[in-house]
Amino acid sequence: MMLKDLVLKNRSYRGFDESVRISRETLEGFVDCARLCPSSVNKQPLKYFLAWEPEEVGLTKWARALPDMVLPHPGKRPTGFVVICQDKRIDENLNRYQKDVGIVAQTMLLAAVEQGLGGCMIGNFQAGDGSDWTARGDPAAFDCGVWKTGGGDSSGGCAGGWKYELLPG
Repeated sequence: MMLKDLVLKNRSYRGFDESVRISRETLEGFVDCARLCPSSVNKQPLKYFLAWEPEEVGLTKWARALPDMVLPHPGKRPTGFVVICQDKRIDENLNRYQKDVGIVAQTMLLAAVEQGLGGCMIGNFQAGDGSDWTARGDPAAFDCGVWKTGGGDSSGGCAGGWKYELLPG
């Protein structure tokens, strides 16, 4: 499939087919694609937390501005997600790497589309909202955002010598 075809098929899914289970290996494959993306000032500050177990996948909340709504709707929840974190021990400047986060998230979405899956980027995420899985690293040292994946309704290295880092899980 050509890149333009992937871009045309990509969209922001709000509902997922829960019968399609996402494995750790699938998520690692998406992160493996993301690690090939350029990084501002070549510091590689992004780290990734992978969730595919049902007890972890259910920890995120959607539509904070609509507190009376339960989203996603029951039966339409994603079955895996990647939390993209910036390691502030590498660089405190969160604004410098926001473009990097968008680039790696879009790269992972395109990798998902290539496999017949879909996803949704969520930037309105707060690590301190009670989701204890973010505390598996040093919670004060990371700024995080969420990228979810599933079947949409309708530690590796590179030649440059750096490795992507998965947060303990």
